[in-house]
Amino acid sequence: MSEGFFSAKRAGFNNIDELFFHEVLDAYDLVVGGRRYVSRRVIASGSLLHEIDVQDLTALRRSRLAELDGLRSAEKKVPEFVWSSGSAVKVAFLQALFSDDGSVSALPRNTVQISYSTRSPRLAADVQQLLLEFGVVSKLVRHATGELKVVITNRRDARIFAGQVGFRGVKQAKLNRVLAHIPLESSALSDDAVPFLAEYLRKHGSGSWTDWDWLRRHNVDRIERW
Repeated sequence: MSEGFFSAKRAGFNNIDELFFHEVLDAYDLVVGGRRYVSRRVIASGSLLHEIDVQDLTALRRSRLAELDGLRSAEKKVPEFVWSSGSAVKVAFLQALFSDDGSVSALPRNTVQISYSTRSPRLAADVQQLLLEFGVVSKLVRHATGELKVVITNRRDARIFAGQVGFRGVKQAKLNRVLAHIPLESSALSDDAVPFLAEYLRKHGSGSWTDWDWLRRHNVDRIERW
């Protein structure tokens, strides 16, 4: 789904994170099995790239990954077996996605950004929905290059992501460091709003003229204002 491919004649996976690579290799042997080749090489950046090369696709096409056969980058989606699995499988799936094609950044004014990049609109929407199952609200940002990013910027959602989903390895450690330097309380308003709340209270609420006048002049749909 991220650093892998599954074409008509070959399949493979590569990554520069050796620990994560071996976790993927162990998972592949456990879930898929069959003959595969492992190699490593130095790439242009100077990093050591670890690779899995699968030339006999028989076992892969019999496995639960068979539905990904031949999908191009823009066609990828969350596999059906993930949707029908329990929370442990969904967490492992999200962790792998974000650890490969995700990032975490500390931004000005004590804010944080967690993002996942893809070229598949379906996969981006699926990832957003999976995150919602763990209480994490995200946004979708489209770039002119065709890249889509699932973005988490609210500090509350970033903390829920860190506790309920998270990255694997060094990225999770970085996220923990960033969150440790962000105050728990903030005067900034999130994008979370309850639609039509102010309109309803102004129309149906009971109280004095002073109460009504205050409601008329103030925005009360943001949860932080409550």
